[in-house]
Amino acid sequence: MKKTTNLVKILVEGLFYPAVLGTVFVLFLYRITANEDVSKALSDCALYWGVVLILYFSASYIMMKDRDYNGWALLIDMLETLLIFIAYYNLGYFDSPQPALANWTFFYLLMAPIPFLHQVWNKVIDYPITSKHMVPATLSTVVFIIGVIWNDMYWWINYSLCFLHLVLLSTYIYKLPVLIELKSS
Repeated sequence: MKKTTNLVKILVEGLFYPAVLGTVFVLFLYRITANEDVSKALSDCALYWGVVLILYFSASYIMMKDRDYNGWALLIDMLETLLIFIAYYNLGYFDSPQPALANWTFFYLLMAPIPFLHQVWNKVIDYPITSKHMVPATLSTVVFIIGVIWNDMYWWINYSLCFLHLVLLSTYIYKLPVLIELKSS
């Protein structure tokens, strides 16, 4: 692994990722505080999907550590960011003063390609991904497709899919080599 510093990586690491992660975090906090009471906020499934997306963005940011970053990686990152921002919009995060109801079909539809795009991004930045990482990523796409099809069948579907995706994301993050290195040091 050769270590290089280039303008694209400096911009992405120092500006784009912190800006996006900060915006998503602020919108998340606003979603909590915009509700009239805590119980109403805690019953909002979009809030839990916000946690999942914050964790996803944080993991992506950590994965850039000591990796070459090029124009292809930037292009994939911008596409992922665009999809996630539109997905946030469909969760009702941009509506004020009260959060709007989520458009679950479009949310899941926008999120479905993210795990695949992330695997392509891993390949582009030469990140050491194994089949242990591919299984949760593939199952994540399946979860999103299930969401597109069945999101409005039962009240508990979106909560269940969120929990399942959180488990898959946690499994994926836990097996990341950069975190394994951090744990051992």
